[in-house]
Amino acid sequence: MPRWSPCDSNIPFMGALADKAAREKFSLSGMVSLTARCNLSCVHCYIKDSTQKYPEELATETFKRILDEITDMGTLFLTITGGEPMVRSDFKELYSYARNRGLMLTLFTNATLVDDEIVALLKDLPPRYVDVSLYGATEETYESITGVKGSYQRCVDGIELLLKNDIKVHLKSVLMKPNIAEFAELKKMAAYYDVPYRIDSMVFGKFSGDKSPLDLRVSIESGVECEAQMDGFRDSIVKAMDGAGLLDSDMLYSCGAGRSTFYVTEKGMLQPCLMVTDIAADLKRCSFKEAWDQVSKKTTSLKAPADDKCKGCDLYAICGYCPPMGRYSASGEEEKEYFCDIGRARKALI
Repeated sequence: MPRWSPCDSNIPFMGALADKAAREKFSLSGMVSLTARCNLSCVHCYIKDSTQKYPEELATETFKRILDEITDMGTLFLTITGGEPMVRSDFKELYSYARNRGLMLTLFTNATLVDDEIVALLKDLPPRYVDVSLYGATEETYESITGVKGSYQRCVDGIELLLKNDIKVHLKSVLMKPNIAEFAELKKMAAYYDVPYRIDSMVFGKFSGDKSPLDLRVSIESGVECEAQMDGFRDSIVKAMDGAGLLDSDMLYSCGAGRSTFYVTEKGMLQPCLMVTDIAADLKRCSFKEAWDQVSKKTTSLKAPADDKCKGCDLYAICGYCPPMGRYSASGEEEKEYFCDIGRARKALI
């Protein structure tokens, strides 16, 4: 059963399909990062680092071969992400190839590079939806986070161009100290555009080991108070706690990672998910099927420690914790307690 998220919108059919895929270790859905590059420089970004030289990205034809193998394995849903995927000069070519292979696509973007050519592509080959990150309701706040002058207006223009052309848009915000005061206005923006909106107040450190983004975290009380203002919050909490069958699992990773979902990096490494980086297979050296078999076998063989205090906890379905998070945040029991407090705060509101 999938873990709960603050704006969970799974319908019963999709939940049942995901459960079946997890039981049968079938790669139902995944994410592909086309690039680690981005045209923005967000303060909280887990990828970008001032000292980082971006790794070499896979060539166009290599990505196409991987997309062929993904679809040949029966994958239905694919999210295209980055970095900002539109910075690749071959973005339109890769998007078209994936869509023409029959994959149901979701596109993660900051929308600042959306133009008439992108819109024409998305009208011709519609995605399930375009998922846009919205970092502030005002130019000042948005650009204090993105670090790029003019990016706020380009984001708004991109959103409006997509909607004008009847392309489905979802909005999302990472709530942190620089923008939480604008939560109500962000919510109003989504209502004005009449699009789905979700939030997340969990900020993590960078893949490089830099933990400075943790300073941007809002208080647990503030984050959960904002969650409680989202439609369906209480009902989703109750549903998650009532159906938390995976609490009895002895698997270390009891979500769909490595069982029904996957993540492909811009370098061509297949991982169970974005955050589990120590289990991987190189798609430059083997087929997707071979890599999936390796990654799935390793992921599902790992067991949670016998004394893991999460096992059997009635908050585990709603706290949001998973084992890899400790690598990118505080360590050990201190980080677990942070998520325990989130779970307690969420439960207290139902």
